[in-house]
Amino acid sequence: MFLNTRGLGEVVILSIGRNAGIIDDQVFTAMLVTALLATASVNPLIRRLAARATASNNSPALPAQAVRQALDKITEKHNMP
Repeated sequence: MFLNTRGLGEVVILSIGRNAGIIDDQVFTAMLVTALLATASVNPLIRRLAARATASNNSPALPAQAVRQALDKITEKHNMP
């Protein structure tokens, strides 16, 4: 599920909090789902925003191209589709 590790720290901290009794199961589940959705949605969102920025004549293309190239390198390095 994790396409990147942004949410991994959150999951670890949430697990520790739940095991220590600091947060209950309902809060744990809500925050876990939020962390998973945020983690899974970041790369597609960045790619879509980068594509829009390069297609638009009003936006500078250089930052969007740099983001796209960086994402391409990351996905190639980790063998992601």
